Amino acid sequence: MRSSTGVLSMLAWAGKRGWERDEQVIARGIAVFLGAVFVLAGTAKIASPRDAHLLLTYLANQFGLAPMKGLVSAALALVIGTEVAVGVALLTLPGRAVYVPAVCLLGVCTFALCVLLFDARAPGCGCFGELLGPGSGRWAAFSGLMRNVGMLWLLGWLISKCPDRDRAVVSSLPECRLSRNPRGSHGRAFSLIEMLVVIAVIGILLAIALPSMKEARRSAKESAAAAVQRQLYHGLQLYANAYQGAFPYLAVPGNPEAGVVARGYSVPDFSYFGGQSVFWLSVVAPEYYEPVDARVDVGFGKYPPGQNPDYPGGPPEMVRSQIQLSQSCFARPSYFAGDIPPETLEDLRGTRWDDLKYPSNKGLIVDSALISLADPKGFARKIGWGWAMISFGDGSVSMRDFRPPGWEERVVYRPFGLADSLVHATRWGLAGRDY
Repeated sequence: MRSSTGVLSMLAWAGKRGWERDEQVIARGIAVFLGAVFVLAGTAKIASPRDAHLLLTYLANQFGLAPMKGLVSAALALVIGTEVAVGVALLTLPGRAVYVPAVCLLGVCTFALCVLLFDARAPGCGCFGELLGPGSGRWAAFSGLMRNVGMLWLLGWLISKCPDRDRAVVSSLPECRLSRNPRGSHGRAFSLIEMLVVIAVIGILLAIALPSMKEARRSAKESAAAAVQRQLYHGLQLYANAYQGAFPYLAVPGNPEAGVVARGYSVPDFSYFGGQSVFWLSVVAPEYYEPVDARVDVGFGKYPPGQNPDYPGGPPEMVRSQIQLSQSCFARPSYFAGDIPPETLEDLRGTRWDDLKYPSNKGLIVDSALISLADPKGFARKIGWGWAMISFGDGSVSMRDFRPPGWEERVVYRPFGLADSLVHATRWGLAGRDY
């Protein structure tokens, strides 16, 4: 009886010691993972500090502080330095003295995310710089909040495994429940739990890093889309040079009901503004722009003359472009001056390049559906609602928020198919500013 009791006691003791060893490995793996996340966040901010700088400026304004550029930069440097220092400490010297500062840092970051969560127009958190993409909006703040809550829970678990008198490295104290290996420093193979921890850490780090690959792919698509826009802008300039600075015009001046006419062919069922905005390439291509992308130049060269089912009898040069010319090109700036539409229609006529007063702030060519970013079989808007690739009057091309805060005050509302958006319905038309 004594013998069997002794054996059971030894088995129970061995099981307990084995669990403590496994628990130690789990804790070490968690510390390594958390340290890697902190270091990754800090280095990403060093590589691209813009979003984090905007966030600190936004928070300063939210709490009634007057943000000074030098102070915001100093605060950003402090945040980055703290993140990297805590991360390195977690990787090399895990213990209560490191866990507590990590909890405090995460607590501050979590509070900032809570502030962002209640403001739909707040900037992105910038937690990982540009590594995970723009990430603005409530969903980005919510996902960051969930991430921080999970990390706080892991830190709380690590702290709970150390006695109150622990103030140094966890593994250096025999009293800590995460005790040393009782077998000393003899080598041993990886246990199953150790392998699972390593695999889990690698998997989570990959889950953090993989979105950067997606962002790189999206950036490549944006570069390709910008190249298409530059070609279109160049073609528009060549057309204007050939026609004394005039923009393409496909309607009857002062008569918005006459319809759109492209290369002598009347295009039915299109409004004065909307029709010209999508058929403008019909008078630019192919003399001044050679269509190369079927996603952009729908219909060009697909059908022999007179066999286009969409435009029967139309010439082969008929192009319905999904990248639009600004509708402000089809009326004088005075037509877009006030909140009330003019009583006469004399301003509904062609415009010239000289009408541009702020070329670097006025969009001329816009891809508001992000057609040029979509895969050939994909739906472009899934890339991002409310953004557009825009060519400005000075030739610059950039991706812009098509619905920035206060955009409603910068547009006017007019009949005849005018789109109520920036670039198209800009107050004062070509003489106004979009951004």
